[in-house]
Amino acid sequence: MKRLLFSAMALLLVFTGVLGGCSSDEDAASSSPESEFPDQSVEAVSSDAVSSEYASSVTDETVGEPSDEASREDSDVESSIEPSESSDEASAESSADVSDESFDDVSEAPPVDDTKPQISLNKTEFEVGETIAVSYKNTDSKDWVGIYPEGNDPGPIPSITWQYSVGEGKLAFSVSSLKGPGVYWIFLCDNDGYDILDTKVITVLDNDTTDYGAKSASVSASVTDGYSKISVTVAPGYNDRLTYKFFWSKGKTRLSGYDPICTKINAGTKDFTVEFNDCLYMPDEADGIEVAVAKGRSKSVFVSAPKSLKAPKSKLLYKFAVFTDLHITSSKAHHVTHLKAALNDVKEFGGYSAIFTTGDNTDTGSAAEWDLLLKTVNSVEGIPDIYYALGNHDMVYGSGHAYQVNLFKQKTGMPDQYYSVELNGIRHIVLGSDIATTAGGINKPQLDWLRSELSKCDKSKPTFIFLHQPLKETVSGTLYSKNNVIQDWFGVTNAEKDIRAMLKEFPNAILFTGHTHWSLESMQPILAGHGDDATFVNCASVGYLWDDTDKETAGSQGYFVEVYEDYILLRGREFVKGNWCGAAQFLIPRT
Repeated sequence: MKRLLFSAMALLLVFTGVLGGCSSDEDAASSSPESEFPDQSVEAVSSDAVSSEYASSVTDETVGEPSDEASREDSDVESSIEPSESSDEASAESSADVSDESFDDVSEAPPVDDTKPQISLNKTEFEVGETIAVSYKNTDSKDWVGIYPEGNDPGPIPSITWQYSVGEGKLAFSVSSLKGPGVYWIFLCDNDGYDILDTKVITVLDNDTTDYGAKSASVSASVTDGYSKISVTVAPGYNDRLTYKFFWSKGKTRLSGYDPICTKINAGTKDFTVEFNDCLYMPDEADGIEVAVAKGRSKSVFVSAPKSLKAPKSKLLYKFAVFTDLHITSSKAHHVTHLKAALNDVKEFGGYSAIFTTGDNTDTGSAAEWDLLLKTVNSVEGIPDIYYALGNHDMVYGSGHAYQVNLFKQKTGMPDQYYSVELNGIRHIVLGSDIATTAGGINKPQLDWLRSELSKCDKSKPTFIFLHQPLKETVSGTLYSKNNVIQDWFGVTNAEKDIRAMLKEFPNAILFTGHTHWSLESMQPILAGHGDDATFVNCASVGYLWDDTDKETAGSQGYFVEVYEDYILLRGREFVKGNWCGAAQFLIPRT
């Protein structure tokens, strides 16, 4: 169970100004080794700030499923499940319009489903005293529209204001009925319940008309052996302590359907540099980065970025999703809502071969919670098979390890607490703790089994491993050397050295973990192996999220994984708003 610790050291993390999927220039990482991927190093410099104000560039577009070019077509996927035996660097400097012929923009906007229940707005920024006009269509008699402060979703906290929506029409909400300036979420919900059908985001402006925006910004980007490094240097335009947000952009417009890449607090007029997450790639729809200031009527700076930051052409082999920390329980209806939203994304995007969880599927591991989980899953038709891993919440509150494992097998149909699945000729290995404790542990029989499973894997191909507790000093929440008070959410310490040693022999392996709940915008959600080690990935949480201060924060997140011949794309997804996580769009090349 996550503790309610908010220490002085946690506050220090915030006030150093490094937040949300980025780091300051003094935290720069070392370069990566060589490979066959084309290498690029580009610095792109923006012009002065454009006239669009903060948040006014958010367009009211419907974002559909990720599109695949013909060269990324799906192939038939065969799967089988096996239980455990116990049961060179080139560089260039140029303007932001630099292109690279090896990397092509392959995206097209997918068709929009016009038959779904949906809402739309004629604008996303409002002055005090104005009316918010919300259009709706394809709704039933008990569907309803509610407005919530940013960070609150339907269920645990009542809406500020709401109205029923029937069929097709328009609703009017007074800005004066809200809680003053700020960001608000508008939800269309199903049949007097809390299942989210559609979401929009609006901003109510304050009376401050000052432009606090940056004067200019520049992008420095490199791609070495397929691994990207991106940083942005900002020239502040104002001396105040301000919150800077970085977004993917298209032309002079913020890219719709993506949460921020990074957030940084900075004071003063001296230039500052932030580094984005390792391995971040630019979405096909984007061509640059926006630097926005969340205060007053600030103008944004837009700077173009090189095409070398986009994924190269490669054949798509198959896709799967990874969810973690669902925490399904009858007392927290919003956890059920979050899971339904995630499952509906899988259904609507289509073409996924499987869903894997990395544990804490339930809140206390009771039979009733497993039944509620399965009822929720079965309520969404057309989704692929789900392969479950055990977490500490699935075990520690029950009747002992053996009983909880048997209940897990009975309810989910999984063959054991650890097992393997083969999809498209690639092995997916699911591990599970041998100890019913928060940190968990893996004993010798399971380690021997893991070693045997890995011996069956082709080292030139990916291997995917799923485990609830992350290993120490790998991903968000486990960086003990950076903060030994709150970065202590690692586990299986009795087997850590053995697992690390085994995985080091498989540089194309990826270990997906949960447990920490730390969001995909937090510090180091991914630790890439760069050809010398496996890659370690924090999968956040579908149920509820925590931030770099170890405090609960809004949202619900997970990964959509696309396996290509030449690389793996990890696409972080936010399920409440239905957005892609700008901070967590990762490309892991095959070595």
